[in-house]
Amino acid sequence: MSEKIIKKNGNDYLLDLFKTEKELLDFTIKSIYFVDNKTFIDEFEKIRQKIENSETNIIRYTKKNVEYIEKYDNGKYSRKLSNLERIKRLSDNDKLYIRDNKTPIKVKFDSTGNYELQKKFKHIFNIDLVNEYKNYTIAHLNPNPNRPYKHSLINVVLVPTFLNKFLDNGGLNLKCGINVLNIVKSLVLLKFKKKTL
Repeated sequence: MSEKIIKKNGNDYLLDLFKTEKELLDFTIKSIYFVDNKTFIDEFEKIRQKIENSETNIIRYTKKNVEYIEKYDNGKYSRKLSNLERIKRLSDNDKLYIRDNKTPIKVKFDSTGNYELQKKFKHIFNIDLVNEYKNYTIAHLNPNPNRPYKHSLINVVLVPTFLNKFLDNGGLNLKCGINVLNIVKSLVLLKFKKKTL
């Protein structure tokens, strides 16, 4: 019995559906839902004001590139916290902060990691990712650092789930040398600059 020979890179099967990598890239970009510029600017401003007013910002829990701290009753802040149970308890009690360039920012963990973003897509764009629009993924464009802007509409696009791997973990590098994630990031910046200039 002969064994089936499989491709070393599973994405090559998707590439086989298109004549060229450019066609695949065009298909991927057409499949992505980009946040409009007005929402982008509004979201940025809301987060900036929340930080200025010491209001709570929702973030996803991560261990990487973040310094969790506690604000004491005397107004001073603790050193970096490392006890996960304590960090989560402070988040649950609305008493957790992160230090960003020496600036303390009040934060709370998103219950699922994307719950707040799902609510925003439903409220702002009428896109219910839980009950109606199935097989879509919220793709974060810039992975680090873990700050309020990372977990906001400023840093995400909506992509069909089967294409998410093209944006995940640094993005897919096509054989022609193009990185799909970098193209999407560039399109977001270009779209934003054209509208705001």
